[in-house]
Amino acid sequence: MPLKDAVFYVCAVQILDEISKDRKIKWQRISRIIYDRIMTLRDSEEKLESIYYAYYESKKKDYFKEIISLKFKIPVKRYGNLGWVSFGFKDAGNGGYIRARDTVFGIIKVTHKEYFTFEPKLKSSEEVYNEIVKFIRTLPLILETLHPLNVESNDYIHIKILASLSSLIKHPDSLVVHYRDKRLGKEIRKRVETIFEQHGLKVFKRKIRAESGFDFENSMLKDKYGHIRSHSQLMSDVIANHFMNYLDKLRMYSPVDLAKWLKESVIEVSKWRIEQVYTSLPKY
Repeated sequence: MPLKDAVFYVCAVQILDEISKDRKIKWQRISRIIYDRIMTLRDSEEKLESIYYAYYESKKKDYFKEIISLKFKIPVKRYGNLGWVSFGFKDAGNGGYIRARDTVFGIIKVTHKEYFTFEPKLKSSEEVYNEIVKFIRTLPLILETLHPLNVESNDYIHIKILASLSSLIKHPDSLVVHYRDKRLGKEIRKRVETIFEQHGLKVFKRKIRAESGFDFENSMLKDKYGHIRSHSQLMSDVIANHFMNYLDKLRMYSPVDLAKWLKESVIEVSKWRIEQVYTSLPKY
């Protein structure tokens, strides 16, 4: 399903509540709320939780078996990534780590990614779960069609999917393809969408969140866990920084008005080029 307006409203309510309690609130806290409430959810967490436990919780072990079975079907390197299962090609020689090729202003290393949001066509929970299984089983074919491109370009293409059924139900990023050469983006997207189309699977056209993104790699941008700053984190940081610049005005907004501002901000920042995002980041 597309990103619902509820995510912006819930986020707005939480932000207004927290800034009313803490007059010295930091941008980092605002960024975290935006990331947790908007960037990683399709709808309000409460609604998604109720849907999951009502219809899909009983299928979580079956989903896990489907994920595990991929290691026998996909002759590629596998590695973990905080709630994701990632697959990279054996002949990439990178040990599962994507090496940046591009930089921004010669300072920050940049890698690129394509996002795909899986949207079941059918309505009943059983039919939807069967479509989810079909989606998972197309992954070997997606890797198969991307492998020649990886070899030809000498890139480090790898894909990742969500490790749990609960996360797949909630998260807007069903499949992410990472790569380092920006010029490959359109061809990667074309090949992946062709596989989905051939197997009767629907990929939602993202109108709010970006379809293409990038990650920054630099010691000053890493969080306390030492991870590279992802595109979703960067967007959250930029919006939080903008929010703090207009805090006195925005703290007077109603939840509805702030939700509208957040939605407009996400749509706008999603369109920004790498350099624009970099120059709009707060001080880490």
